[in-house]
Amino acid sequence: MFIIKDMVLKCLQVYNDKPDSLGSIQKFFKAYSLVLGYESLINNKPYRVSEISMINKILQMYRATVNDDMKIQIMSIIKKTVDSKNKVVHTFLEDYSDDMSFDDDMFDLDMVYVEGCVGVVKESV
Repeated sequence: MFIIKDMVLKCLQVYNDKPDSLGSIQKFFKAYSLVLGYESLINNKPYRVSEISMINKILQMYRATVNDDMKIQIMSIIKKTVDSKNKVVHTFLEDYSDDMSFDDDMFDLDMVYVEGCVGVVKESV
């Protein structure tokens, strides 16, 4: 059993401590993917795998780039993406209560990696 809101808050705390670190940015996207997964479960809608996949491709491009100017441009895209998704995450935190808990068999964190991002709900895969 785990509480989604707690997990999202932990990921955001890591991101807020070091917002310019690639690892922290990945934690932010983990929080975002958990929000998407949770909302797809409660609203019975398909999970937006393509969106998480696109974000991961941008992160991979950043890691693979050796040119400093390109890294700066890609990081700018990443930061704009974080800014736009931040509203979604914070709206989620405001809208849902603290008792959002799930049994591990309903929301399986070990099984749900989508190219390195957590959050796909079994029913939506």
